[in-house]
Amino acid sequence: MVPTSDGGQKIPCRHIPLTSKGETLDFLYDYGTQQEIEEALRGWLRAMIQRMDAEQKAPQVAANCEAAS
Repeated sequence: MVPTSDGGQKIPCRHIPLTSKGETLDFLYDYGTQQEIEEALRGWLRAMIQRMDAEQKAPQVAANCEAAS
């Protein structure tokens, strides 16, 4: 999830883009409010959970389609 260019940072997870604008935790710590940080993290976590759920269900759906054929 950490961009390759930021993998060598001291705390790489702070460089994961959290918002559609590409804002990172590192950026928000410098320029955002506590509320903006919490909202960005909340939105990113929800999106990651949805993505992981979809990825987990995709093989199940494919297997069900193959079994039905």
